[in-house]
Amino acid sequence: MSEQTESYIDLYLSGKLSEEEKKAFEERIEQEPELDEQVRHQKALIEGIMLHHRKRLKQMFEEEESQYSSDASTTLDSEPTIRRLSPLQWSLAVAAGLALLLLIYFQMGNSATDHQKVYQQFAQHYDSGLGERNAQDSCDLNMEGVQFYNMKEYESAIPALKRILTQEQALTRCGISPEDIQRLVGISELFANQVDNALLSLKPQIAQSETSRWYYILGLLKQGRSKEVQQALQNWSSPSAYYQTKIQALQQAL
Repeated sequence: MSEQTESYIDLYLSGKLSEEEKKAFEERIEQEPELDEQVRHQKALIEGIMLHHRKRLKQMFEEEESQYSSDASTTLDSEPTIRRLSPLQWSLAVAAGLALLLLIYFQMGNSATDHQKVYQQFAQHYDSGLGERNAQDSCDLNMEGVQFYNMKEYESAIPALKRILTQEQALTRCGISPEDIQRLVGISELFANQVDNALLSLKPQIAQSETSRWYYILGLLKQGRSKEVQQALQNWSSPSAYYQTKIQALQQAL
């Protein structure tokens, strides 16, 4: 299982995905038996850890209560003494703390580091302006994919945009570069929750296109890869004023 998949499964099991993302991920689980098995395994592992801690805590409480009762019966008539914590009590306190941390992480999460919320804040539709570029008489390109994209029907846009990429001569006549269409493919995949595909589509363009670089970073953010996001933002040299503002805002939000 890849690190990205494991991270996304964690977000799913800890309830950090939006309703739309949760629905899309559950559809993937139904269609991919291997992913379904991975989710079941990770869920069972989490439940097993919690169950183990609950049983261990119960056992330790019972042992401590029994020991305390025994000590009380032998010192009832003696002078009061200051009692130090035994190794068992220290173990009990540590185990209780670990169990509490696990419970907080998996059931509540930490809103300060909720990358899904940050992603939703910055994931805005990119207006490509391609819809008006085929108005010339010599352009016979079927722009259905661009129309789907402009209407934010991303899942329908993806296959239609890929069909446009096969029409190289028509793209040339219309004055549209394949890179423009490939960029829309990657952004559509991102918004359609096909994040792995989006990263593959956008990565080849990040050195030439600020827009592709920005949405590639958003893809990393959506997968909870915060260290890579921070590194990518720091390595972004000489951004335009428009993206400099976005970079600063995202760095402050993380």
